[in-house]
Amino acid sequence: MIVDMLTNHTIVLAMGPPPPTMIPMAIIFPALVVAFAAFAVWLGVRIFNRRERWAKRTAIAMLVGSPLLYLFSFGPAVWLTARGYSFGMSMDGRRMFVDSFYTPILWSVADAPAWLRNAVNWWGSLGIPDDEYVNLIIDLDDRTEVFQFPETSDE
Repeated sequence: MIVDMLTNHTIVLAMGPPPPTMIPMAIIFPALVVAFAAFAVWLGVRIFNRRERWAKRTAIAMLVGSPLLYLFSFGPAVWLTARGYSFGMSMDGRRMFVDSFYTPILWSVADAPAWLRNAVNWWGSLGIPDDEYVNLIIDLDDRTEVFQFPETSDE
């Protein structure tokens, strides 16, 4: 309980679990990064010291699978955002986590050919309910680009 001394009002702070729409990504994401790095170091020891074949295959799978997992996780992140999961805020407190985390994909698509932009729009829009939409905003050098999922036609 916090008491405001100037106006003598009592403000009660609700202590309890956060609402299900706020996932504390500020804690989860760094923990996953540290776990991934620790696993990579452990795997490197298995490869260089023990020369185990399974470790080499696992390392190759990680090198190929991690970027693919990142790319393919873009769609479900947009879908969950459309359903109200906010994933917290980014470091500056203004942009959504999805905007910040997937900025490399959005940068790549901003000046990409139409077929690639259409493919990313299709993947981002695939699981969004009919009455919802998501806007992702990135700042480029010369402009601010807004990606809307699903994309609305101006016709």
